[in-house]
Amino acid sequence: MDRLHSLYQHWSWLPHFRAIAETEHLGAAAKVLHVTPPALSRALARLEASLGTKLFDRRGRNLVLNDAGAELLRGVRTAMRLIDDSVQNVAAVQQSAHLKVAAPGAYSGILLPAVARARASWPELRVELLAAPASIVPALMRGDIDVCLHEHVIASAELTTVTVVRVQKVVACSATHPAARRRKLSVADLLAFEFACPPPSLDGVHNDDWPSDVPRTVGITVASMQLGVDAVASGQFLALLPLPIALGNRLRPVAVRGLTIPASKLYASTRRPTSST
Repeated sequence: MDRLHSLYQHWSWLPHFRAIAETEHLGAAAKVLHVTPPALSRALARLEASLGTKLFDRRGRNLVLNDAGAELLRGVRTAMRLIDDSVQNVAAVQQSAHLKVAAPGAYSGILLPAVARARASWPELRVELLAAPASIVPALMRGDIDVCLHEHVIASAELTTVTVVRVQKVVACSATHPAARRRKLSVADLLAFEFACPPPSLDGVHNDDWPSDVPRTVGITVASMQLGVDAVASGQFLALLPLPIALGNRLRPVAVRGLTIPASKLYASTRRPTSST
């Protein structure tokens, strides 16, 4: 519940942060959001105090993002696209007053504000948010769920699958992890720290998009992304996590020289309508 409260708290400040970042001026950002500059300034101060770091450098009358602010802006844009696109895609594929949506556990917290906005404009909508099932296709075909968000491609002629958003993944740590005190690490430096990652598949690959040619030390395997988030939050492990998930759980991205993690995709699948002919 503490994490959910933190997510809601940060979410109320992030639109203010984005407006300031994109206009570089409190007055201009205030006009965009139809609020007063003092209210905008207070929201920014609270966000920076909560994160424990400054997000802007002042240059004359302008506010310019520093490195921490630029990192957060990328995450905010990704998270907002994820939420808005997810709601639109869900509404497009399933026009129903009762919608059962399944998602990986760690994504559930990010989807909650989107659900609240959807219900504000469609009061009769009832959304049931469920954990992603172990076997997605049978669950969709039985009607146990109407829509499922997932990270990996599902090849099935019985489903309609759309790409919701591209999600950047980052090496994440907690504020108490030794890596948090390092401004930038090399790939070799990572070997000193243990990772939490999914169990290996039959070919020995941990299915979290870690580059196969980059070594790492696996300290614990976790059966779900939420357990990976919990492992990182304990301060003992690093993990490769979607940036919105890391930021939503107050984890810190670790800058790693020479490490390239391609953006992954988040998909939404629903069962194909049965032909009436």
